[in-house]
Amino acid sequence: MNGKFGGILLSFFGAGVAIFLGELFPFLGFSIFALLLGIAVRRFIRIPEWLSTGLNQVGKNGLQYSILFLGFTLSFSQVSAIGLSSLKLSLFTIFIAFVTAYFLVEN
Repeated sequence: MNGKFGGILLSFFGAGVAIFLGELFPFLGFSIFALLLGIAVRRFIRIPEWLSTGLNQVGKNGLQYSILFLGFTLSFSQVSAIGLSSLKLSLFTIFIAFVTAYFLVEN
């Protein structure tokens, strides 16, 4: 198995773990778990060099395409229907993610 495929496979495994945790804790969602899992893995686990190619490709291209396709699925009426309550929750969740990331990187 080459490194590009192995890195992509590892990222899909991480996404599966994040989705599982997101279903256990739906108030946070899987995207926050994916972010925190990625930060923790980079911080505490040494990724072999041969996996870096695939991980870097997923990190760059995969993120761009996922944001693009997410935009296609949302309409303005859906965004406005969510309202300020969801904005408050999103801001709180992002704040918690940044604070957690700060402490993971600093220590």
